[in-house]
Order: sequence, then C-alpha cells, then structure tokens
Amino acid sequence: DSPEQKKAFQNAGETLRKELSFCYTPYTQSSNADLVTHARTASGSDYLFVINDKRTYGKYVGQSGHTMEKGLPNRGQVSAGKDSGAVYDLMEHRSIPFTSHRGRTTLDISLQGGEGKLFLLLDQKIASLDLSIQGSSGKGRIVTLKAELKDPEGEPVRGVVPLELTVLDPKGRKTDDSSFTAAVDGKFCYTLKIPLNTPAGKWTAVIRSLADNRSVKKRF
Repeated sequence: DSPEQKKAFQNAGETLRKELSFCYTPYTQSSNADLVTHARTASGSDYLFVINDKRTYGKYVGQSGHTMEKGLPNRGQVSAGKDSGAVYDLMEHRSIPFTSHRGRTTLDISLQGGEGKLFLLLDQKIASLDLSIQGSSGKGRIVTLKAELKDPEGEPVRGVVPLELTVLDPKGRKTDDSSFTAAVDGKFCYTLKIPLNTPAGKWTAVIRSLADNRSVKKRF
C-alpha cells in the first residue's frame, strides 16, 4: 500500500473506534497506529504482543516505489486493560518499568524496524524458583521433576509463565525430555523414564524462567 492508502485505513479504524466508544473499550491500545497490539489472557496473566509496522520504501526489485517493505525505528506507549504487579520482556528475559493505574498497565517501548515484542503482565512479580526431584533414578525407573514459582509473599505466581527445561544425561548430552514449557499458576510437573541403556552416572535437570532468566540446576 502507498503511504496515503495506509493512512486512510488507519484513519478509518480510528473513526470506527471513536464511534463505538460508547459501548466498547479496546483491551489493548497504542499511542500510534504503527504499533500494532494484540493480547492473549490466561489464568490472570496477559501476553501482550506488539509489532512495529512503521515502514518506508526500500530497494525491492519489481515493486520499487510501490511496496513499503523497509522497516523504520519506532517508539511510543502501549497498554492493556488490567492492573499489574510486574511486567516482563519475554524476548530479553527481564523485568521492565511500567505504570499501572485505574485498571490499565502502560509501557514505554522502543522498537527497531520490523521488530516485535512480547510482554508478560502478572499480578505479582516473581520472587523465587524452586526445583525438586522425586522418585528413584535407577534404570527403567520414573523420575518426577517439580518446579514452583512464588511471589514475594511466598504464594504461587498466578498466571502462565514460560519455562525452559533442559535435561542432560550422564555424558552431558541433551535428552528428548528437554523442551519449552510453562508453569501454570506457579506449578510445573514433568515425569521422565530413565532409559534401560543409559550409562551409569549423574543426570542434570535445569529449569529456567523465560520471564526473568532465573534458573535452578539439580543433579540426580
């Protein structure tokens, strides 16, 4: 689309939003139309997606001067319709500043051309991550891995928090048990069966929170 066509679509969307304001308040909002937002909600947590759609003409062969395919840096504010106690950048695995006021959480963000971000909004911040291992680790036996995320009050973190599980055999090789997963309302549980043909020795399990990059390692 040309800049004029894109602007016309954005203006039409803004007009429609204003006309529906008496009965509809968008859950996500942005300070400019080139910051495209979307949210998914589960168990009290929000995943806020933000895509930078600010573009200009590049050097695209065949459609040069017709297709705006070159991304440009952009910045602004985005918000979601909930009060939050913590916000995490899931791309950089860290907590970020925010404001929470009257049922709305607002973030100041800066994006490179073509960049997208994913933020996790929680009621409480993550204060601790624990990992326990239960069961016998003999060959052919079942071992249960349990992880728990707690808030500053010692309560399970409400929401869906992404995790990375890494399991290494006695030779240090990553096993098929390794995966990306999540803790639901602060809890994660996984069972693995020790292969009959595994070499004797210590196994290693590492659980990492993709929200704040904290991790716990246990050997068994």
